[in-house]
Amino acid sequence: MILANKAPEFAITQEEADQLAVAICNYLRHTKVKVDPKTRDFGALILCVAMVEGSRVIALLQRVAAERAASKKPVGNLAPADVKDNVWHMPTSAGLS
Repeated sequence: MILANKAPEFAITQEEADQLAVAICNYLRHTKVKVDPKTRDFGALILCVAMVEGSRVIALLQRVAAERAASKKPVGNLAPADVKDNVWHMPTSAGLS
């Protein structure tokens, strides 16, 4: 979900989420690692908080970056009035005698 916020290509449909959940459950049936329910629930809590608040953190960082970039933009004319005098021109053979 956090990746999908930055790159929409990573967004998955509900059907894909269901398929992924079934595949993970099927795999976990065959592992011999037993996880304490308290540890498992804590991991689920951390993952849930990251999913819920992660997109908000990304949105906040994007807004702050956009505000910072907007405050650095010059206002008005970007070039000085005498810009013709400040531009370098490549010499040509027309000026040679």
